[in-house]
Amino acid sequence: MDKIEHLSAVEPRPVTGKLTRLPGFSWRAILTGIVLIAANCYWMVHVCALGTVNQLRAEAISPFFNAIFTLFALTALSALLRRAHPRLGLTVQELITVYIMVCIGTSLCSGDMLQGKVIAMTYPFWAATPENGWADLFHPYIPRWLSVRDPEALRSFYAGNSTLYTPEHLRAWAVPVLSWTLLIFVLLFMMLCISSIVRRHWNERERLTYPILQLPLAIAHGRPSFFKNRLMWAGFGLAAIIEIINGLAYLTPIVPRTPFNRHHWITPSTFQTRPWSALWYLDYNLIPAIIGLGFLIRTDLLFSAWFFFLMSQAERVVGEALGLGMSDPMGQHYVFSRSYGAYIGLAIMQLWLMRAYLKQVCRKAFGKESDLRDAGDGEAIPYRWAVYGLIGGSLFLTVFGIAGGMTVPVIVFFFVMYFAMFLITTRVRAEVGLIGTGLGAPSPGHVISSAVGSSAVGSPNLMMSSLLPGFSSGHRGNPMPIELEGIRMAEVSGMRRWGMAGAILIAAAVGTLVSFWVLIHTYYDVGASVATTYGYASNYRYTFASVASLMRPPGVSPAPSQWANVAVGTVVVLILALLRVRFIGWPLHPIGYAIAPVLNQVWMAVLVVWMIKSVILRYSGRRGYHQALPFFLGLMLGDYTVGMIWTLLGLGLGIPTYNFINL
Repeated sequence: MDKIEHLSAVEPRPVTGKLTRLPGFSWRAILTGIVLIAANCYWMVHVCALGTVNQLRAEAISPFFNAIFTLFALTALSALLRRAHPRLGLTVQELITVYIMVCIGTSLCSGDMLQGKVIAMTYPFWAATPENGWADLFHPYIPRWLSVRDPEALRSFYAGNSTLYTPEHLRAWAVPVLSWTLLIFVLLFMMLCISSIVRRHWNERERLTYPILQLPLAIAHGRPSFFKNRLMWAGFGLAAIIEIINGLAYLTPIVPRTPFNRHHWITPSTFQTRPWSALWYLDYNLIPAIIGLGFLIRTDLLFSAWFFFLMSQAERVVGEALGLGMSDPMGQHYVFSRSYGAYIGLAIMQLWLMRAYLKQVCRKAFGKESDLRDAGDGEAIPYRWAVYGLIGGSLFLTVFGIAGGMTVPVIVFFFVMYFAMFLITTRVRAEVGLIGTGLGAPSPGHVISSAVGSSAVGSPNLMMSSLLPGFSSGHRGNPMPIELEGIRMAEVSGMRRWGMAGAILIAAAVGTLVSFWVLIHTYYDVGASVATTYGYASNYRYTFASVASLMRPPGVSPAPSQWANVAVGTVVVLILALLRVRFIGWPLHPIGYAIAPVLNQVWMAVLVVWMIKSVILRYSGRRGYHQALPFFLGLMLGDYTVGMIWTLLGLGLGIPTYNFINL
């Protein structure tokens, strides 16, 4: 049996040739990526935002299933074209370029990003009534250049049966769309600067494994050890059979559904007696794609994830038994507060571990003697440009925030927390992938309100904080991990890193504009009021009602108990990190503690795959792991492929179909 190569451990390949001929940075790949960004945005809006098929969340699981399906189809098409002529098919470097561009486009068009942004730009004006008083409360603090206020443009946008392409509608949207596009592009550029800075330390010194890249690299490289491996096709077939049966069961009740990819909830109403009523939406669900991804993750991380999740549930039960009121949502808030503190601890730990390296980066950037080699010999962005880019981007964000009505201290706090969470999200993805439904971190606006009270923050700051891009909370659609993953894929595929950086920036600009266009065009056609996921207007009724409660007296007072929980989370993570350093083989990983609260839908799959992988490593060692790896990659690929085919059938036939990533 062939043994698949562990692609994440492949050393970067040397790249030769003139700088004007970059492997993978071809206009053919760029144009293909742009076309597929538009196609995937159209798919996401109709499947995810409108729910006309099955209300999927493309960002709910990583790697994004639509991007994997696109890469798989494009690889197969390229193989067929190469049979006709060797130069017709896309190269490996071109395939990964297209894949990363589609991932960036998916991130931008996701529910965590622009699906909600177009609603946030309009809803405070559309939903303002004399009863809620939003006109007096909100409108003075919302910049005109960031919002759509025209009554006719709003009516047609929410009611549908209209078109974007009238002078009045285009005029109403032009300035806000361009303003938000500029901000989002600057944010993604700054993320790319950070990724370029941390790349060497994480990739070459710590040698992070990037489990999330195993499948796309295996597909793009198209090696016989993968596509001719029987175990891979066995895993593919098993997942495909499960999803075919489940899809038929959704359409035809006479077909029994499999127990896989099916919710089995334990909710607060499942047990009517205390303390068991404190169990918070505990689901035992087995998703083939999660099992496949989990097999790529280290066993200590898998163990820590499910262990700390069950500990958090046990804590709720014990707390309820002691009369602490853990059965209501506030009990979950305490858990998430500790999780947020854990992320702060992870950020502190990362900055401390990289302190010497970051000092050398700064010395290099400002022209002083440094141990680092010349940054122009292959970095995605040279160190000097990356540092200057962060400085310039920070000045832009400050000016943008001041123009929007924010004060400088709030701007600094907001974006420092913003990028700290981006850094940790990227680190978690590099080690774990994304096996939950997000990271469960509160937005910086909520953090500062709980720290000093909403009255001290002020209405302009509160309003502007609620309008800023939405990936500051769940982080499912965060594009920064994708940028670093793109750089890593370039390293192991013989492509210049700054060639990939160019493709990422093109995808950022095009993806933002295309996402805005597809969303606004579609909503003028069918009406934004029919959207069913994060773009759904009723979700923003709660969002802005919450902002209104902060802005109206007495607002929200500082919450010392919540910050005590944040401090506990920070201390626990730092202690876990210290124990891992002091005791070889310490089984509890700090990242597992941080991500545990969001595993309520996947913890069972994580537990099962931990048991499987532990048994394989115990009795077969690394040889057995490498032999079994294709099977679990096949599980992911089969789950994604058949699931995507169901969505395409539903989209083509205009019927609802099976939700294969039921998160």
